[in-house]
Amino acid sequence: MLPLRGQAQDATTAGGSALRFTVGTELRVDDNLGLDVDSAGTSTIWDTDLGFGYSIETALSKLTFSGSGVIRQADLPGDASDNGFQDPRLAFGYDRAGATSRFSVDASWRQTDLRYLDPLADPIVIEDEATGEQGLRQITGTRERLTFGTQIEFGVGTPMGMTLGASRRETSYQDTNRTSYYDNHTDAAFARLRMDLTPVTSATVDAQASRYEAENLSRTVRDSTALSFGLGTALDKATTLSGRIGYRMIDSTRTLDGERETTTTDGVTLGAGVRRELRAGSVGADYSRSVATSGTRDTLRFDRQFELYNGRFGISLGTTKGENGDPGLVANVDWTHELKRGAIDLALDRSSRTDDNNQDVLVTQGSLNWRHDLNEANSVSLGASLASIQRDDNSGDGRDITRASLRMAWNREIVRDVDMSLGYVHRFLDDSDASDTADSNSVYLSLGKTFDLRP
Repeated sequence: MLPLRGQAQDATTAGGSALRFTVGTELRVDDNLGLDVDSAGTSTIWDTDLGFGYSIETALSKLTFSGSGVIRQADLPGDASDNGFQDPRLAFGYDRAGATSRFSVDASWRQTDLRYLDPLADPIVIEDEATGEQGLRQITGTRERLTFGTQIEFGVGTPMGMTLGASRRETSYQDTNRTSYYDNHTDAAFARLRMDLTPVTSATVDAQASRYEAENLSRTVRDSTALSFGLGTALDKATTLSGRIGYRMIDSTRTLDGERETTTTDGVTLGAGVRRELRAGSVGADYSRSVATSGTRDTLRFDRQFELYNGRFGISLGTTKGENGDPGLVANVDWTHELKRGAIDLALDRSSRTDDNNQDVLVTQGSLNWRHDLNEANSVSLGASLASIQRDDNSGDGRDITRASLRMAWNREIVRDVDMSLGYVHRFLDDSDASDTADSNSVYLSLGKTFDLRP
């Protein structure tokens, strides 16, 4: 599909102001939009995406503002229809630099109809960082998300500096068909003090505090505070060494059997790493111990990065273990390769965590994309995505969910800044709690145009 789909991109400039408008339309036919075991029927969806972006930049500051939305007309199974303006989003950003200081503030708001959202393209659905909920099933309802963050830094380029920051994240759901998605918000603040002890050695002191509140059945409130001390040094021109030690405490309050109960989890946090720059890349290793509501988790990783003539390749392998679980493999692969007439890229990530129910959760995500340029105006592309969530409650009664998609498309630049794409998408879902697997097939045709103005 077109890169601009659902996006309002700001025009990048070296200075001055710029205004960008984007318009795109897509007609899609899907034989199982909800990816159910038994399809309810064929859906026809016509989306018209409208977006704008404005930026103004000087030598010391940059301001950006963007917005977008979708005019949707959908014929759904059972003579149902869904028409109107959907998926509105707004984003704002401001950065300013002084002689020895920096300031930034950013905010975003988005409302999403989850019926049309592909979980493989949405990290919030794959794993909600606030609730810890992980799922790959299509759900109905509306999600509204508001984020705000600000940061100020003093002493830039001097032997001593300080950074202060604060953020707020709100997520709310309406008319969802799953009780595991609920309204929540998180407030956080941090402070960092940096001291350059020598030209190659620096020390940092970090303090963090956050509060998470959820409108779930147990009315969860989670307060977290952390303090840590870090030291980093360069052993020589190519080798750096870092270490960190700290303490974290988490107070979780829930309503259980009609009474409010508070549990406290605390412990020492650790971190250590070494990295060496090589002629064409780098090699490194790091160890970390973190503290969550489920206890401590230790992770050890080794990685190698290659800078290639026509791309790059990076691989990381390691092991991780929760306080009560078994060791698990963690890995990350990132490869990009520029072809003579196209490109190919591969990404793979495998991570493990322990949720609030003391279940080990293994998440695997991967993607493979290939593009071949037929000529200056035409190209073909293939892509595949995969996400798998495995839960293990140490009793053999865990739940596994795997979701995958395969995409193929022909892309053409009709005239300058006017792009067309004709494609096919196959989706697949395997849920151990379902009676059978589910799949769907869809075809789409999209057109897009970008307008750049310099007031």
